Amino acid sequence: MADPDEESLGRSLASDIRRAEGVAYVESVWDSGNSRLLSGNEHAVLILVGFRGDDREVGQIAGRVATTFSGRRGDLTLTAAGPALVNRDLETRRRHDLVVAEAVATPLIGLMLFLIFGSVFAAVMPLLVGLMAIVVTLGFLRLLAAVTEVSIFALNITTSLGFALSISYSLFLVTRFRLELMAGRPVISAVSVATRITGHTIRYSALTIALCLGSLLLLPTPFFRSLAPARAPCELD
Repeated sequence: MADPDEESLGRSLASDIRRAEGVAYVESVWDSGNSRLLSGNEHAVLILVGFRGDDREVGQIAGRVATTFSGRRGDLTLTAAGPALVNRDLETRRRHDLVVAEAVATPLIGLMLFLIFGSVFAAVMPLLVGLMAIVVTLGFLRLLAAVTEVSIFALNITTSLGFALSISYSLFLVTRFRLELMAGRPVISAVSVATRITGHTIRYSALTIALCLGSLLLLPTPFFRSLAPARAPCELD
């Protein structure tokens, strides 16, 4: 970028970005002399920008900076990219997909459970159990996020796994209860036997799955390690 006018525009751009709220540092070829920030044909320049704050704040700041400075600026065409913007877009998409999935899945699950159990109470119970598991796990994830990295997909996994397990375990319990009734036991006795027998099955099943999911903590990739805490509490709830 040997043109003096373009260099002046570039320096002005870097200076404006540096003054933007939340920007921690700006590195450009004009300030640092780093030739790696200049393309081989000298028609493109990379400006490195760092931001202050946690992941959520960085995504918001990066979005504002990208919106403010992207596009045409004199003879220059500006394009924003980088991990902060990718993570922001992933977070936005994840939230949208989660809302759509739950809005569609929850009524369908309720209808399916009603058809299976033939009772409104029996159909609602797995949903309430799943909701309780999700709330407890979200609280655990909030505490965990304060001390370590947590994947942005942990919330999706928490909701899907919480409902899936609650439905599976409720099917175990209700089916056993009905079998005991068919065997001639009174209601109180059927509840006691179903809870005792199915409770052992659910307990050991949940513990086994939680231990298996805990093995993700041994993987060297932070993405997989952060998913284990999102899954294991759903099992133990």
